[in-house]
Amino acid sequence: MNLRHENIVNVLGVNMCEGSRGDALIVMELVSTRTLQSVLDDVNRDISLMDRLRFASEIARAIDYLHVNNVVHLDVKPRNVLMTEDDRCKLADFGSLTKTCSGAPKEDVEYTQLLGDLIFA
Repeated sequence: MNLRHENIVNVLGVNMCEGSRGDALIVMELVSTRTLQSVLDDVNRDISLMDRLRFASEIARAIDYLHVNNVVHLDVKPRNVLMTEDDRCKLADFGSLTKTCSGAPKEDVEYTQLLGDLIFA
């Protein structure tokens, strides 16, 4: 899976761990450890409406790109969005991605388990 998008933390490589049950080592681009959650929680920072709309738009573009590539991020939340030095959003936490059946009509997909955080479900 090779996903490249300006609002997604780029995966540079994946290695399966020998002798494990599907464990993998994922190498990703270096991005600040500052999250969207920490930006929203910063009481000393006034975030303009335009910045809030830009954050939402960048996250939506990342999710749309994943969906176009038949990938679903099952845990989208502010803590899983990293912020670049110039305040751009990058969707992260690829431990909760799933590949969908390409071509399957949406009504044929059955969701039987809640994944991620209940507060954002």
